Amino acid sequence: MRIRSLLLSSLFLGCLLATGCPQMPFQMSYPTNDPGAINRVSSRLGGEYTAIRNGFGKPMAFIVATRPRGIVALDLETGKVLWRKNIRDTSSKIVVGTNYIFHRKGSTIIMARHIRTGEIAWKYSFKYGNSTEFYGLTCEGDNLYYVATTMTGGRMYARFADIVKVQGATGKVMWRKRANGPLGAPAARNGLVFVPYRFQYL
Repeated sequence: MRIRSLLLSSLFLGCLLATGCPQMPFQMSYPTNDPGAINRVSSRLGGEYTAIRNGFGKPMAFIVATRPRGIVALDLETGKVLWRKNIRDTSSKIVVGTNYIFHRKGSTIIMARHIRTGEIAWKYSFKYGNSTEFYGLTCEGDNLYYVATTMTGGRMYARFADIVKVQGATGKVMWRKRANGPLGAPAARNGLVFVPYRFQYL
């Protein structure tokens, strides 16, 4: 019971972001496991997603293929390949939005592609000197979120990390929040984005 209490007390509701949020994120002074804050967030998450949300309106799979390396768009109802794009250095999972898919190319480029054709909508470059570390990306609708940092001797020694919101239709940066210390891969739901902070906080 004591161990369980210690584990619970180590969790921290610390960096819940929403567009226009008036509070500064990533402060160590937030109350730990505040039931009121947790309930307020939970009430905004809604129920399970029941509808297909991509622009095709049908079940789809987007696969990182090899030989040749690239992305394949597959109609799961018919098994038909809708399009294929050969991309030599695709280097991340595919994140599926409403009208675009997003993926990383190489170490410092995020690409948006039209979901119906696979054609490039825009490219976005992020660089943190010579030691860029990419932690992950997610999207909701056509809003993209990614986390990246600069490394100084391994992930444990990251001086800071940024979580960035990018407008899916244009590639424009909507906001950027910096944390003192490492972040993890983000997840988004109903206008909220969640990110791990310092390996133990949410």
